[in-house]
Amino acid sequence: MLLSDMSNKFIYTYLNLRSYINSSTIRTILKTTTYIALFTIVFISSWAVPQEEAYASDNWDCNDAYARAYFYKLDWDYTSTSFTIDQYVATETTTIQRTTTTVDFSSTSNIAGTVKGINALAMSPTGVMYVTITSDGHGTHLFTISTAGVLTPLAHIADYTQVGDLDFYDGVNGYYGFSSGEYVSKDGIDRIYFSQGAFDTDSDGNGSDIARPNSNMIYNVANGTTTTFPDPGFVSPINAADYAYVGDWDGYELVTYDAINNKIHRFDIDNPSNSSSIDPQTSAFSGASTVLSAFSYKTPQGEIRFIVDDTNGMRFEIVRNGTNNYSVTQKGSSFLTNNSDGASCGPNAYDPFSPTFKATLTACSNGFATP
Repeated sequence: MLLSDMSNKFIYTYLNLRSYINSSTIRTILKTTTYIALFTIVFISSWAVPQEEAYASDNWDCNDAYARAYFYKLDWDYTSTSFTIDQYVATETTTIQRTTTTVDFSSTSNIAGTVKGINALAMSPTGVMYVTITSDGHGTHLFTISTAGVLTPLAHIADYTQVGDLDFYDGVNGYYGFSSGEYVSKDGIDRIYFSQGAFDTDSDGNGSDIARPNSNMIYNVANGTTTTFPDPGFVSPINAADYAYVGDWDGYELVTYDAINNKIHRFDIDNPSNSSSIDPQTSAFSGASTVLSAFSYKTPQGEIRFIVDDTNGMRFEIVRNGTNNYSVTQKGSSFLTNNSDGASCGPNAYDPFSPTFKATLTACSNGFATP
């Protein structure tokens, strides 16, 4: 009897211990599996989400909520240790300003001595913004600008004696270095084109050039190399100090408008000697002045157009109607700035004068989407 009781107790204890071990093991396995799953989710989230946020903070918006192009304009008073980037959209009659971002360069590296020029604003199709700053102690340096107004040094473009001390407006303060900058993405190659006075080196506007072999330069975004491109020999390009990327207008990729002389200048990046000037089908505009800002965009039909702003606050839209056939229309007014260089996302910026990009828009009586 005693032996039987002892056997029963042993069996009972063994079963309880085995049950405890099994349940404890299962709990441990479940707990471990849960920890692994949670760690995996947290790891993936911490990798993916912040990466996207960091990327977005360095890219400016190409279009607003109504699918209209955002245009960006640089303003510097020639003496301050900061400049501003204004974001706006255009309408048929006016300019709607959205935000102003202040960019402080007082303690930025790769700037030395006196800042002589801030210009050549350019944007990639994805909204990365570039600018050149020329100082007499360092020369011309290329930077990116984040949406928070932070400058990041990218590349030294030229020494001050190469480009910087060549004042292309003959003594006007703040116009040292480059005046024009435009991002071109073609055939799988991304490049930024820089020049003084829109392709040319004719600083006094008399139609003849002076020796400025490095006044027109190309920056290769992928490998960071810089090369020069030849002067196409346009007459008085000083009146059109910025140009826009239009894809392919009759074999020309970069185009600008001289509003004073009513001339359209076209640059062929593949064959610069093929570059030319042409008269638009429309007459000149009274009161037009020097063009300092150019912006391109795409219509709902896939057509690339561009607008320019002059120093008097007049805005013009340039349209290609057919082979070597162009027209210019005045499109309201722009706001005035001290040193007004402009940029957009180019073909990734949508037509501000058409509401058809977004079917849910409410159209105004003049055909515009409500801001």
